[in-house]
Amino acid sequence: MMRVVSTVPAVLADLVIRIAAALPDVEVVDGHPITAANDMVCVGFSGESGEPAVESARSRDQVTLDPHHESYSIACWAYALRGDKDPVQVRELVYGYVNTVAAVLDANPILGGLVGRVQLATESLTQEQNDKGAQAELRFSIAVDAWTR
Repeated sequence: MMRVVSTVPAVLADLVIRIAAALPDVEVVDGHPITAANDMVCVGFSGESGEPAVESARSRDQVTLDPHHESYSIACWAYALRGDKDPVQVRELVYGYVNTVAAVLDANPILGGLVGRVQLATESLTQEQNDKGAQAELRFSIAVDAWTR
């Protein structure tokens, strides 16, 4: 019997490395952050504790029994906080981070052969003012099509 191994663990690790290299001045985190930073991108974290990091579905697209086709969505979160009350700067920062992630994905949409295709799929902006200043959060997802190994 053939082992069916998901690409999810390898893809998460690969994305963290690629995104961290593209955003050297931003804290890029694999999963839930332990400590907050003013500029942060999390791969495999939606911004809310307890929410799924990855949602996946598998199917067999061929007559053969292997490999399985897997399609999944990776929850990601970009965050920026500044000490002033101007929301424009933090909003531009988080969109800049996500645009950089999209450029990383577009530059190598198969992640070096790890997957069939990755792409930025959704975005959801939240803005807030608090006693620390303006902050913006951009939840986004990365859609992945791959085949198990």
